[in-house]
Amino acid sequence: KLSDMAVEAVADVKARVAAHDIACDLADGHYHVGLKPRHARELARWQAALEAVGYGGCTLITGPEVVERVASPLYTSALYDPRGGHLHPLNYTLGLAAAAAKAGVTLYEDSPVTRLIDGTPARVETANGAITADYVIVAANAYLGRLIPDLAGTIMPVGTYIAATEPLSENRARGLIRDNAAVADINFVLDYFRLSGDHRMLFGGRVSYSRRDPDNIAAAMGNSMVRVFPQLADARVTHAWGGFVAITVNRLPHLGRLSANCFFAHGFSGQGVALTGMAGKLIAETVAGTAERFDVFGRIAHRRFPGGRWLRTPALVLAMAYYRLRDLLAGRALPPPLQERATVSDLGEFETGDHAFTASETRGRRTEPMYSGALSFMRRRYSRDLAGVDVAITGIPFDLATSHRPGARFGPQAIRRASANLAWAPHFPTGIEVFERLAVVDYGDLVFDPGRPAEIPARIEAHAAHILAAGSSMVSLGGDHFIAGPLLAAHAAVHGPLALVHFDAHSDSWTDDADRVDHGTMFYHAAKAGVIDPAASAQVGIRTFNPDRHGFNIIDAPAVHSLGPAALAARILEIVGGRKAYLSFDIDGLDPAFAPGTGTPVVGGLSTAQALAILRGLGAIDWVGMDLVEVAPAYDVSDITALAAATLVFEYLALLAGRRA
Repeated sequence: KLSDMAVEAVADVKARVAAHDIACDLADGHYHVGLKPRHARELARWQAALEAVGYGGCTLITGPEVVERVASPLYTSALYDPRGGHLHPLNYTLGLAAAAAKAGVTLYEDSPVTRLIDGTPARVETANGAITADYVIVAANAYLGRLIPDLAGTIMPVGTYIAATEPLSENRARGLIRDNAAVADINFVLDYFRLSGDHRMLFGGRVSYSRRDPDNIAAAMGNSMVRVFPQLADARVTHAWGGFVAITVNRLPHLGRLSANCFFAHGFSGQGVALTGMAGKLIAETVAGTAERFDVFGRIAHRRFPGGRWLRTPALVLAMAYYRLRDLLAGRALPPPLQERATVSDLGEFETGDHAFTASETRGRRTEPMYSGALSFMRRRYSRDLAGVDVAITGIPFDLATSHRPGARFGPQAIRRASANLAWAPHFPTGIEVFERLAVVDYGDLVFDPGRPAEIPARIEAHAAHILAAGSSMVSLGGDHFIAGPLLAAHAAVHGPLALVHFDAHSDSWTDDADRVDHGTMFYHAAKAGVIDPAASAQVGIRTFNPDRHGFNIIDAPAVHSLGPAALAARILEIVGGRKAYLSFDIDGLDPAFAPGTGTPVVGGLSTAQALAILRGLGAIDWVGMDLVEVAPAYDVSDITALAAATLVFEYLALLAGRRA
């Protein structure tokens, strides 16, 4: 697991220091500190997430003890990690270089690479000469430049700066940070600091995207330091410097291959002291013939920064200006009178808003006014980064296969909007905190060209295959019901033939030609292709006649009404057995009294209460995916159809969360 390798990386640093007797002032302990009440809640979630992956021993600290440990008036909460730590990074690097030279490694300094020529062996050219090598590792990180243009777009060089005070007395230094630990706040644009071996305060922070250093680093960082530690106003800044780190869009290291014998490792996003060593270790394992752990990193999807070579820096400057403003408004650097007013009352979860964009993690319930804010499904964070994500919510706004009233292309928007009514509370009636147990993101919508309908089924299947390949399950918001066909194909490619649990007014299994795009035939084709097993599948709420059952177990609407939810759920469990199952819910499975906003309504259907009660009885099923389709908001009344759809999806997520108990 990535978490295990991160722990191993830190242990390796300490082992190298001991093995090579590197004098680098290695010290244990690290604090993440918070400035606002919401930060304490966030740190508690961090602690729980760490414990969930087996990393225990961290201590959450609140109240007066925070100031006793880190003597700043700004911090109100802290998470202490005794296994973290800090060291003198230059001395550590020099120690590694000395150890490498002792082992026979030849180091060429002041030799910028101008060209890399792939081959066996590979050729590395500099201005003063060239070498050949059986293996090459490109590890230029923020200083890659244009050496390999295809890699340059996946990282962003970010300037960061540090100031050092004159040596302080030992008592004064220990009075600032009691445990001699490293400290970093949890703002997006953060401050970080530690004490040196000779008792200087080393204070870092600030960011630059222009590749130009601030005019006076010492003054800028000194002011930031005094804001955090007013008692250091008389401490003289004697040294100040800066450099660039490389960040990735998802803040995870980017490791991979350029060819069979050329590797790259960069984008450590400020965590390079430990993770660069791990990257080298994994590449060494791969060269030695064991690529399993290296390939874990290679499977992480990395997006390019938007804007291309010329616009990505201005785009990131605008984004970071937004986050900097958010940090300021959170009370981080306001002048004292404004700071006092800002902390009179805590707005709690309403403090930030627009959680679709501002949420820093994939877990946790989001609360903001139902009538405002950026709309994602249940205020989940919009993200295409699926690392550690359990469920990706995605919209497929396709309705070109409808046979009656169009408009389901607007369904994903309507369902997201209605879901804001549900985001504020735990699941009813279980009380499960669904989003504490599941990491869920809103993946956004599939984009396709409606003028090329023949290409759309393959695009839907590829879209689903990409999400599933990342290890996430998915919930798809339609769109008309045709989308279930390619979605099932993608899921079956991962899980094998599936049981289908299908709520609908129509069987959608009418016999038809394979090349037609129709929302009433895809289950016929899926059964014929072996994607689903009709004998293990249940079609619930059917109330239109189809003479061909094709082996499906049909529980029509009259049977639903006579059996009742409990008996019906038991019957579905019997049909599905122990098979992996996919849930496809056409909103017209509900009666038009409860779901008028759909393209092909049929009277006599299920009530919303019946549908929810049936789903709640299906928690024993091993679900692999879901779609919710045919919401056409143009025909809706007071959003009741969209609200029913959002609630059914939430119910499905609660089933998944219930299996995590």
